[in-house]
Amino acid sequence: MEAFARIELGGNKVDLTPQNTAVYRHIARLALFDHIYIRDGEQAGYVWAHSPVFGRLIDLALAADVPTHTNLQVVDRRDENAYIAMYTKDLQAAGSFPEEWETDGTPES
Repeated sequence: MEAFARIELGGNKVDLTPQNTAVYRHIARLALFDHIYIRDGEQAGYVWAHSPVFGRLIDLALAADVPTHTNLQVVDRRDENAYIAMYTKDLQAAGSFPEEWETDGTPES
């Protein structure tokens, strides 16, 4: 099958095909976990909904008849863990929160 896109995964260029790619779309507030999952041999990765390339990849994936799971009402635990790990890594890289975020949450603080 011909690739519909090429991305970098684990430092390697990977051709995306319907055989190594799947789309997962959730309902309502769970849409935060929408993603494209890629598995190429031993490597696996995600393109999350907040990625700037997500919309374009979804369009290409759907046109290529990639397996698509829609209206999901539950987030798979592995996907949730991967999402949390990604954000934890981002927070650690940031080093600290902006001072204005470090309040007790009240309007007065």
